[in-house]
Amino acid sequence: MTEAGEPSGVPYDGIVVSDVLSLEAASLKAHVDAAVQTEDGALVVAGWIYDPEGNVKGFAALPKLGELLEKGCTARHFPTDAVDADGVQWLPVERPDVTAAHGDADQSHRHGFVLIAPRFPSDHQVALLLDDRRYALLPCDVVTAQLEVEDALEQCISSAGPLLYAGLQGALGDTHELTRTVGDLLIQDVQQVRQLASCDEALLIDGKVLLLNGWIGSKAREIKRVRLVAEGQSTNLTRQLSRYPRPDLREAFPRASDEALGYIVATPHSSQTLEQIELRVVWHNGERESSRVAVTRIGWPELYGYLQRQPNLFPSSMHQLGRACRHPRQDAVFATRLSKLRETVFPFVSRTLPTKVEHPERSIVAIDRVFALGEAGMLIYGWKLAPHHEPLDITAHDEWGKQVSVKRSFLSLVREDVASAYRERFPSVPRRCGFILHVPLATEAGDARAICFHYAERGDLWLRLPVDQRDTQGIPLIKEMLGMIPHPEQLNHYLYEMFDGGLGAALEAVNQQRLAEAAPVEDTLDSRQFGEPPEAPTTSVIVPLYGRCDFMRHQLAHFADDPDFQQCDLIYVVDDPALVEQTLSLAARYQWLFNVPFRVVWYGRNLGFAGANNAGASVARGERLLLLNSDVIPQQAGWLSTLETALETLTDAGAVGPLLQFGDGSIQHAGMQPRRDPQLPGFLLNSHPGMGQRWEGPNDSYEQPLLTAACLMLRKADYEALGGLDEGYVIGDFEDSDLCLGLRSHGLRLYVVPEARLWHLERQSQTLNSVAGVRQLITLFNGWRYQQKIARGERVDPMTVRVGREAAA
Repeated sequence: MTEAGEPSGVPYDGIVVSDVLSLEAASLKAHVDAAVQTEDGALVVAGWIYDPEGNVKGFAALPKLGELLEKGCTARHFPTDAVDADGVQWLPVERPDVTAAHGDADQSHRHGFVLIAPRFPSDHQVALLLDDRRYALLPCDVVTAQLEVEDALEQCISSAGPLLYAGLQGALGDTHELTRTVGDLLIQDVQQVRQLASCDEALLIDGKVLLLNGWIGSKAREIKRVRLVAEGQSTNLTRQLSRYPRPDLREAFPRASDEALGYIVATPHSSQTLEQIELRVVWHNGERESSRVAVTRIGWPELYGYLQRQPNLFPSSMHQLGRACRHPRQDAVFATRLSKLRETVFPFVSRTLPTKVEHPERSIVAIDRVFALGEAGMLIYGWKLAPHHEPLDITAHDEWGKQVSVKRSFLSLVREDVASAYRERFPSVPRRCGFILHVPLATEAGDARAICFHYAERGDLWLRLPVDQRDTQGIPLIKEMLGMIPHPEQLNHYLYEMFDGGLGAALEAVNQQRLAEAAPVEDTLDSRQFGEPPEAPTTSVIVPLYGRCDFMRHQLAHFADDPDFQQCDLIYVVDDPALVEQTLSLAARYQWLFNVPFRVVWYGRNLGFAGANNAGASVARGERLLLLNSDVIPQQAGWLSTLETALETLTDAGAVGPLLQFGDGSIQHAGMQPRRDPQLPGFLLNSHPGMGQRWEGPNDSYEQPLLTAACLMLRKADYEALGGLDEGYVIGDFEDSDLCLGLRSHGLRLYVVPEARLWHLERQSQTLNSVAGVRQLITLFNGWRYQQKIARGERVDPMTVRVGREAAA
């Protein structure tokens, strides 16, 4: 070995001899307690490094070839509990002896280490990677002889203990000879100092049910039988145990440290003389353990206090006691008292539960938000990782003992923030680790709720569901719920699945509550007539106003030259409380200027497009209704009469609409057709044939599957028979399609009348090409809702509608 200070200057694979130092030359103190290598190349090295300045940054394997050194593998960093892609681990270990020997004031500094490499060439040496990219050789005598391996591993165990065993499990697996040898040595140590199982408490509740609490220091699959012996009677409890974590036992039983070693079990036992019980545990390897404990008699007040003092035992205890209540020998009084106890203690215990837990051997879960939905349950937002084991089941619980399984109800969300935070520890963490979860467990704001991830022998994982009191209701609450969805633009192909998997039902519950709690519009409706109203109008024109009312001037200017508008019932419906005064002021000025009679109707709140038209229809005097947007402007007079004639003369006409054009004369609306969009699979959307193209069609009326309510005429009787426009569509989308399908359900047909033409200054702010925000998500919720009505048979399927020549055929 060429010593430092005698560099040959000859580089080899990027490293020269001068890059390799002795420990002394590197100003380091280190020692290897033991080093073991097996025939398959697995290497274990245990020792310590005193490096107060933090110069050591990693390690490397350096083979010696004459006097030249080459780097055998890339230098690796070793943060706490790190595992690289090859399974190599460098585990920091507490070494108080090293701390004391060097007078280090930092008592928490871990100077010890364990290096585990599944494959390490026998002609290589372990070297430490230094801060300046040089290397310091770590001298060690590697034991390979089988007779010496156990002695060397005992030296490793003396410093590393259970940490060494856990590292070997992760790097080499349970069946590797080193893992099994270390495990056997640890068990031998444990058996010398303590028992393998215990019954810590035996509580006889109300003289009827025996509740046992204790631990068994082994994996569940190693246990053959668990029996309770009481007053000469033997009861097999093997399959009844509820396991819960006991962190205090992990160091003593490292081979089972990934499992929940505590247990709770309840069994019916009526006795007035029971003083002591015995718990007998038998393992498959023939070992036995017997534990005796005195019985403590308690009543319901004492049980209440017991569970309050140990809230971590509450879930398992209630599960076990509930199962004991179902025993044929139990009476109804015990079950009733248990139910009352649960109602009393559950809210207290649930408040002690965390909303985030990090147990990599089970799950890493966080609950971000819970929305109470009344009878419809609750909607939960959060994220979860299951790095090693998926739960057997996931259940949501209330204080009355009701529970529902929700394992198959999780809807995945993109949570790049979570994935980035955990990807270094768990490289396979998915981007879609967020979730939405709809739980059909009736919940009001402030109720106590919890969720449990069940892992059987690894123990249950409980989290609180914070159903906090909130003031938000109705549409603001719907917006808030949808606003919790991160990166919706990355979920196009999953959005329908999300709505159909529970999100839609949750939003619809809020929506229906909004509709149910809304005061009847008649109670708040007010109106004012401008000009002399016509005596017997045959058509009522309803124009909703929202956000702005200045379009009214442009419409009235065109209506002034149209005799039809001296005889029709024109109604402007103000759907925006902030516009009422401005609208009334403009109405007074414009009526005097244009001499067109009309009414202004308002009700002091926002009902949306459907609600505004329904409010107008409720006061309409005509036998026909024309639904008209405020940004639709006539091109010529007489169009209203043209639509009236078409509605009365066309075969089976249920509704008619004009040709709507953009300002450049191109088509804005000439009827609508249903379509499936491959960019938004699952949704049934509407397309506008010919939109943006020049109109080259005839003036003759023709049938279309759907029409837009931007300008739509129908009979008032038909409108009322369908209940008007469905106000359940949030803000506005699909209500016109819904209305059209309702008319078709009654055998009526829909026509475009090109002879009547109007300009439409359609809103251009929203597109579904990219689902980037809450407004687009609301539109898609409406689309999902629309399809639900079709699926339930409340509306005909527009994809099956035949029109024109198809219908005749």
